[in-house]
Amino acid sequence: MRVGTPTLAAVLLGLIALPACSSSGPSPGPSPSTSPTASPSRGGLGGTLHVAAPAGVDTLDPALADTAAEASLLRLTTRQLMTWTTDPAVGPPDKPVPDIAASEPEISSDRLAYTFKIRDSVRWDVPAGRQLTAPDVVRGFKRLCYPGALSPALPYFLATLKGMPQFCVGLARQHTGDRAAAFIEGTTLPGVHADSDNTVTFHLQARTDDFLSLLTLPAASPVPTEVLRGEQAPGTLTPFASDGPYRIVEWTPGRVLRLRRNPEWTPQVDPVRTAFVDGVQIDVGGTAEAAQARLRSGEADLAFGSELARSDAITLTRGKSPAARDEERGAQVALVFNLRHPGPLLDVRVRRALQYCADKEAVARALGGPALAVPSAQVLTPPTLGYQPRDLYATKGSRGDPGRCQRLLAAAGYAGLHLSVVPVVPDAVSEAGAAGILGTGAAVLPALMAGFANAGVTLAPLPVRHDIAALAAGGLTTADWDLALVVVAPSWPGDGARSVFQPWLSVGGANNLGGYQSPPVSLGITNAVAAPDEREEKGRWAALDGFVMREAPWLPLARVQDVLFQPSAVGGWNYLPSLNNADPTQVFLPPRTAGT
Repeated sequence: MRVGTPTLAAVLLGLIALPACSSSGPSPGPSPSTSPTASPSRGGLGGTLHVAAPAGVDTLDPALADTAAEASLLRLTTRQLMTWTTDPAVGPPDKPVPDIAASEPEISSDRLAYTFKIRDSVRWDVPAGRQLTAPDVVRGFKRLCYPGALSPALPYFLATLKGMPQFCVGLARQHTGDRAAAFIEGTTLPGVHADSDNTVTFHLQARTDDFLSLLTLPAASPVPTEVLRGEQAPGTLTPFASDGPYRIVEWTPGRVLRLRRNPEWTPQVDPVRTAFVDGVQIDVGGTAEAAQARLRSGEADLAFGSELARSDAITLTRGKSPAARDEERGAQVALVFNLRHPGPLLDVRVRRALQYCADKEAVARALGGPALAVPSAQVLTPPTLGYQPRDLYATKGSRGDPGRCQRLLAAAGYAGLHLSVVPVVPDAVSEAGAAGILGTGAAVLPALMAGFANAGVTLAPLPVRHDIAALAAGGLTTADWDLALVVVAPSWPGDGARSVFQPWLSVGGANNLGGYQSPPVSLGITNAVAAPDEREEKGRWAALDGFVMREAPWLPLARVQDVLFQPSAVGGWNYLPSLNNADPTQVFLPPRTAGT
C-alpha cells in the first residue's frame, strides 16, 4: 500500500522506547495451470507477455517498492538471497528458498548470525557484465535509509540488524549524491558484513525467526556500485541494473515499460524463475476496470496490481468459471478507529461496544458469501502462523448484538453516536487488492450502516479516499473521518504476522492509519519473532492478537478470498502469495500467440 515517504524520526520512534528484549511474554499450495494451451516442451516458449498495470508503478528502485504492481515488476528484474517458489520440487509455498544464495544459510547456535554463500555466475547487466558479490548485498541494505527516500521496509531492518539505527542516523546527516554515496561505501554497517566476495554474514540484534522471510522483500535486493555512483536520489525512474531474467529496455513513465531477456542471466543458476517468454510489455495507466476488460478480451495476459471487481468475482465464482482463481492469503476487511483526536473513540469502552454493532454475516454476504468471504473477529487470519480462532465479542451467527451495543455505549455515556466512515482504496490497489474487494464500498457500506443503525449508531459515509499518506500522517482534519474501511493482508505467506502488526498496529507503523499507540505491541512483536521454537512463536502471536483485540483499535469484519482472472491462453499460471498474482516468470504463451 502506498503510504508516502516516512521520516527517520517516525520509523525510529517505535524503537527508542522499547525495553530490552524479553524471552517470555495451513498455507495454500501452488496452483497448476488449468489452461488447455500447449506446454513449454511442445513449443509454448517465446513471445511477448502483455501486462496491464492500471497504476502503482511509480519507482523502479527495489528499496522503494511498495505496491503489488512494483513487486511483480521486480520479480522479473531483481533477485534476493531468499525468495518464494511455486514449484513443490523446489520448496513449500510458505517457506523461503535460496535464490542468489547457493544454499540455506549457516546459522549460529544463538541464531544471531546468518552466513550465506552467493551462487557462482549470478551476474549484473552492467557494461561488460560482472559477477554479483557480497558487497553488492551489503550496499542494498545500506541504501534503505538513503536521505529523503527511506524504504517502506526500513522499520523491519531497523528492528533487526545490529547497528542499523545508528548507521541510518549517520547517513541522515549526509546530503544526497556524492556525500551519501561516500558514506554508504565507506562506513561499516555492523549488521551486514562481506566476509569475502562470495560470502555475507548478517548479525542480528536478537533472535528473529522470520528473518529469512524479510530477505525475500524487494527492499532486500543487492545493489551494484555502478548504480550508486553519481546517484542524486533513489526512486528516480532510471532503470536499475538487472540480475534477474529480464532487463528494462524502454520506460516511458506513466505509459509503458518494455523488458527483454537479460543476456547475463542463465536459468542454470536460478532455481525459481523459468522465464519462458522472450519479452514483457507493461502498459501503465488507465483504470482497474479497463485492465480487467483487457484480460477478459485477451488483449492482456496478466494484470499487475489489479484484481476482479467484487461483483465480477462473485458472478464468475458462482458460475464456476475456470477463469476465476480464488486464492486465500489472509486478506480481511476491517474498520480502523481514528484515535488521533479527542472524542468517544479514545474510550476503550466505546471501541469494545462497537464490536457488537456490526452485522459481520451481512458484510461477508455482500462480499460474496461463504465461498468468498466469512466473518472475521481478530487481527490474524489463516493461513498466517499464529492464527488461533477466537472471538472476544462473539454474537449469534456473527450478526451482531444491537441491544448489547446500545447498553454498553449508554453505560460509557455515548448513546446515539454519529460516526463518519471512509473507504480507503489506493489509487491503484493495495497489496491486498483493496480496489477490487471494496470498490467504492457500495456493497459493504449498506450492510455496515444497517447493522449500526439497529444499535442507534449513525454511520455517515464519506467519498472514497486515495490519499493513504494523509490518513496515516493524521493530515486530515478531525471532521474528516472516524472510521476507515480498509483491506489488510500479510505481506508474505507463512510467518507473515509481523507484516500485519508492525506496519498497521505498532508505534510509528507506516500503515497505522488510526494512530493506535501501544508500546506493548512493539515488545510483543520482538518477543514473538524471538521465540525459541515454532510452537512458542504461534502462542506469542496469538497472545498478541488477543491483547490488541482487548484494546480494540480495529473492528475486523470479514476474511476474504482474493479473486483473479486467468486468461485461457496463458499457461503456467501459478499463484504467488507475495505478489497476490501469478508468478510472471513462470507463465508461458501458446504457439499461436508466442510470436506476437
